[in-house]
Amino acid sequence: MRQVRWRLPSCRYLALTGLVGLLVCGCDSGPRLSKVTVRVKHGDKTLDNIQVTFVPEAGGGPSASGFGTKSGDVVMMTNGKQGVLPGSYRVAFDEPVKPMTPELIARGGIPPPSFPSKYTSPLTSGLTANVGDKAESLEFVLEVGPPNKIERP
Repeated sequence: MRQVRWRLPSCRYLALTGLVGLLVCGCDSGPRLSKVTVRVKHGDKTLDNIQVTFVPEAGGGPSASGFGTKSGDVVMMTNGKQGVLPGSYRVAFDEPVKPMTPELIARGGIPPPSFPSKYTSPLTSGLTANVGDKAESLEFVLEVGPPNKIERP
């Protein structure tokens, strides 16, 4: 009776097969994102302590967001990648760092944004962005309104 011996592939062969598999699977980088840079002004002052959020008007797609730099530019990101999917978006703004004052600390309040609070929600801001297939620079000017009230937690 003849005995059959199975030989396991060498480690090199396994490593090469795994590497080819990773390269083939990693070729799809997902949908094409358009580079979008945003600048936000409150009256005539450029805001650098700002977070911008784009929420798809149609729903169902990913939102995009970005934080202001010292120069006032906000580079928008989607799922950790630079850029925004082409489409129509509602826009909202927030201030990631809000200054605490002795009055706020005494009241236990949350500091309001330095711009009208209607801009903190994509449902009430009234601002939209239409992103195309090419790189874009957008500017939003937030109107100067009455001072915001201190919010209590």
